[in-house]
Amino acid sequence: MEGVATKVASLKHLALDLRTETKDQVSYMDNSAGIFESAAALLGGTFKRVQSMNRSQPQNCKYMCYFTLAAAVFFFLAYFLISWVMSS
Repeated sequence: MEGVATKVASLKHLALDLRTETKDQVSYMDNSAGIFESAAALLGGTFKRVQSMNRSQPQNCKYMCYFTLAAAVFFFLAYFLISWVMSS
C-alpha cells in the first residue's frame, strides 16, 4: 500500500508541475502575440512607405532591387559565417 501512496503522490506532484508549466506557457504565448502584432503593424507601415517611394520615381525601383539583393546576400553570408564559427 505504501508503494501506491508514493506513486499517487508522485503523480499529484507531476500534475501540479504540469499545471504550473501550462499556465506559464499560456502567459508567454499571450505576450508573444502582442509582440507579433506590433511587429506586423511596423512591417505594414514600412511596406506602405516602400510602395510610396517606388511610385514616386521609377528609378527608385532599380535601387530598391539592388538594396534587397545586397541585404539578402549579407544575411546569407552572416548565417553561413556564424554557422561555420559555431561548428568549428
